[in-house]
Amino acid sequence: MNEPVLHVASTCDSRYVLYSATMLRSLFTHNPGRRVAVHVLCPPELGQAHRDALRGVAARFGHGMTFHAVGDERVAGLPQMRNLRRLSWYRVFLPELLPDVDRLLYLDGDVLVVDRIGELCEAELGGHALAAVPNVIEPRTRSQLLPALGLPADARYFNAGIMLMDLRAMRQAGFTDRVLEFARANHSRLVWGDQDALNGFVRGAYQPLHPRWNCMNALFYFSCARDVFDAATLEQARSAPALLHFEGPDDVKPWHVASTHPWRRRYLRQLTAALWLLPLPLSTRLALSLWYALPMPVRRVLARLRKAARP
Repeated sequence: MNEPVLHVASTCDSRYVLYSATMLRSLFTHNPGRRVAVHVLCPPELGQAHRDALRGVAARFGHGMTFHAVGDERVAGLPQMRNLRRLSWYRVFLPELLPDVDRLLYLDGDVLVVDRIGELCEAELGGHALAAVPNVIEPRTRSQLLPALGLPADARYFNAGIMLMDLRAMRQAGFTDRVLEFARANHSRLVWGDQDALNGFVRGAYQPLHPRWNCMNALFYFSCARDVFDAATLEQARSAPALLHFEGPDDVKPWHVASTHPWRRRYLRQLTAALWLLPLPLSTRLALSLWYALPMPVRRVLARLRKAARP
């Protein structure tokens, strides 16, 4: 029997085309034989060239892709995160943007797939509308943020960068409108934009997943990760992740010269391979491939010299 089509959604703007292509390539190469329908949520101004480039990556592996533009009026008045701006809010609209899709896996553009995800896609939701991995939050931030959202300081709070979503249940519950209503009513209290609004509305009613399904930067860098996951679970996620999520500001992304992530080289290999799937000039492909092939200490020195040479 053929497996059902896996619906995957992500967001992308012109800055993230290469990283989105990297995520998609890693998804396709680690899940051979699985039919995937990709849904890209984008700003209206994302150009046709960028759309064609991403569509070509999916087509190269025999998969389809649909773009869903979200108008600025939909996110007007919602708090914007500095490094994500309006893009992060787009996932809130998934239940209504995809009226014919019942179950969907949402992946941020800074995710790397390093294993098969069939087990995740077939996971039970325990009667909830979504499944996600609990977020690691530093104690001081947790003690301030969660009460501001009307939640106990020890409440379950999930990371929204990877979610298994029951869109049908969400539509029945009026999910989109109610999350946006919460966001606008608590505008000044939201630190992490839509993620706070999602958690404030859901109030812990989600299905927790093993952290290997969203192995965040925080699992490697924050000692308080041990307060969220036991030692064995944490070690399993770090050593055998299925989905690596490089969340956080730009300087912790694996393509940045400041990155110290232990899986950085694995990411850069996928990024370099994705370069050759995009319709870029040969000179650009070669230059970027050589840049990412350089040892990290050399890249850091060159980056400092380039910064110092700027007027």
